[in-house]
Amino acid sequence: MMKKLLPILALLLFAPLAHGQSYSTGTTKACASSASCATTVGLSFSAGDYAVVVVSHGTTTTCPQSSDTMTDSASIFSFSAASICSPDVNIGIIEAFVAKATGSNASVTFTAGYPASRRTRVLVLKYTGVAGSSATDVTSVTASTGTASLQSNTFTTTLANEVIIQCGQGDTSTTSYTAGSIGTGSGTVRQSQALDGGTTYVAACQDLTVTSIQTGITATMTATSGTVDNFGFVLSLKAPSGVVSHRASVINQ
Repeated sequence: MMKKLLPILALLLFAPLAHGQSYSTGTTKACASSASCATTVGLSFSAGDYAVVVVSHGTTTTCPQSSDTMTDSASIFSFSAASICSPDVNIGIIEAFVAKATGSNASVTFTAGYPASRRTRVLVLKYTGVAGSSATDVTSVTASTGTASLQSNTFTTTLANEVIIQCGQGDTSTTSYTAGSIGTGSGTVRQSQALDGGTTYVAACQDLTVTSIQTGITATMTATSGTVDNFGFVLSLKAPSGVVSHRASVINQ
């Protein structure tokens, strides 16, 4: 009997853990014409959790912006320069800061800083089950001109278990984005509101957790306001344990 049970026990012990996602929304606000944009994240970060902080702002249209900074009030994240930055020739840039928590804190304030005043949106995404070091895999900048669709360049993941994140913004009257495809799967949108409490210039992110290596795929989101110029990026985070889950988001604008 024990010999018959051993293969079953082995499967249970060593099979990859389930890939679960849970999403919650915090509070939003507008950051207009300021040299910084701060938000309190009502989430409990534990050591090893990852924060992906996406910042979209206007005025400058050049990447990278080495003077842009990201800090946290609990000093449990060590953000360096943005991991990826995508420019638009007309309106501004969208960039992402990625870091791992080295401690725990129940409520963290993330502050984006710039050398001059910016109109800003900030989207904070929390992930668990990410690689302990060198977590970022795919980084790809993209732009789509004169279309409602923001489609990434073709990309390939290194590992089977990763979370793929696509973020973007329209440079005209974009009011919202709808979820699109990431490879053969469907993304889930994490969306900000518009600048300054208005209805336009919306930035958004979607993500998808995958369980197999993705080869030569694209990611797509669609602006609901019609034909616009979209710009953005794709990045992915590796999960050696076989699990990456999106736990929560807090959006600022």
